Amino acid sequence: MILKKICTAVCLFVIVSGFAGQVHAETWFPNGAVAMASIDGLEVSKGALGLTCNLMGAVDLDGENASVGALEVSGGPFNLCGVSAQFENLPYNMEGNADGTVTIQNIYVDGATGDCAGDLTGTFDQSTGILTFDNAALPGVPSGASCVLSGQVSTNPQASYTNP
Repeated sequence: MILKKICTAVCLFVIVSGFAGQVHAETWFPNGAVAMASIDGLEVSKGALGLTCNLMGAVDLDGENASVGALEVSGGPFNLCGVSAQFENLPYNMEGNADGTVTIQNIYVDGATGDCAGDLTGTFDQSTGILTFDNAALPGVPSGASCVLSGQVSTNPQASYTNP
């Protein structure tokens, strides 16, 4: 009798988990490669160091999957952005959320003043394909100041997503 209850509970959990995964899946448009580029630079800071940097990247959109396969920063005095920060462990999954935000997951930045890692979330304008970060922070690893990002990133061709 107890084994039957355990089996029933496990089966119910598996069924509910399967439906929950389907409910949260988004669909990205258009399929294929999409370029990302900062608009008027991004304000990037770690502790007392702050720079205006350019960001370039590439996103692969494949229906329900979106991944950032390339990211690099450049600019700043003496190209400090390019020489002081490198993105590691690419690709990063990108998720379109029902609340109008987009989260780029498991980012790792190898920085000259310390590393940062975590998820970055910004608001996403479906009508323009622009992702806006407003003091979005990646915690310092293993400790230290966070990496903070503010500014806008465009997609070309314009990306969008729908949630079921």
